[in-house]
Amino acid sequence: MSPIKVGLVGFNGSIGSAILAALVAVHKEKKIKLVLLHRESTELSKIAKYVDADMEKRVLALSEEGREKDEVALKDLQVVISTVGHDGIASQRYLVEALADSPNLKTFIPSDFGANWTDQDLTAPAFKGIKEKREIDNKARGLGVPITSIRVVLFASYFVAYKALGTDVKGNSIQKFRKSLSSPIRLTTFDYLGYAIATLVSDESTLSSIINQTVQIYDIAITGQEIIDVLDRIHGTPPQITEFTEDQYQEEINGGPMGVLAGLKAKWGDNACGPFVEDDLIGGWKLKSFEQLAREVL
Repeated sequence: MSPIKVGLVGFNGSIGSAILAALVAVHKEKKIKLVLLHRESTELSKIAKYVDADMEKRVLALSEEGREKDEVALKDLQVVISTVGHDGIASQRYLVEALADSPNLKTFIPSDFGANWTDQDLTAPAFKGIKEKREIDNKARGLGVPITSIRVVLFASYFVAYKALGTDVKGNSIQKFRKSLSSPIRLTTFDYLGYAIATLVSDESTLSSIINQTVQIYDIAITGQEIIDVLDRIHGTPPQITEFTEDQYQEEINGGPMGVLAGLKAKWGDNACGPFVEDDLIGGWKLKSFEQLAREVL
């Protein structure tokens, strides 16, 4: 059986480089044939450590005028994955237009990698950028392009190293909101995201199971109280507990600079992330605990 042909658009940044590294690994195992898709202006020297010089690369125009060129570049690919950053989100509309009549496409994975926001969530001013991502999804579906939506509540490094939801591992403090102490927050390491996607698209049976599906990818789920216990063990003293108030939440969700993070705090505090389900894990992954990740940043 021939290897599955997978195209990757956008391979810089934390998400792109993690997915690229994992795809290169299964490419070397001959489970997929990886094709790197990029604009003429893309700087390729940054990926030299991942990619052999002879790996196939194709140029995309991602413009109205370049539609025919893009169709040719994409026509034999079975999977196309996009990890473009914020500035490139709108350009994905040209990608889905070029994929609309692709004879071999099994699924397109758009650049989103965010939480499962409801339509009500997206009415808040803070979610303008996320609405743009969902518009790409809707356009793809409207054109009949099969898509797979990858959902991540929050990347673990943002939580552990950058205090994204108010927990300061180094400073030994945690911020609570609503019922976050008894509710689990789902976290995803970049390495696991890459491994999971590479595993899903490199096998015909798993690939067929994710077409036009939403897939939750996470490898850690931990309650606020469990985080308190971890910080206590690490520092030898209980962490300081502060509270994110309802007034702060309303201010942020209605246009504040940290509005999306406020929305994630609400998901956590309302127990809307979901529990840890062992069967959700992609087989073969060696888990790291939250405590291991926390100790790594100290």
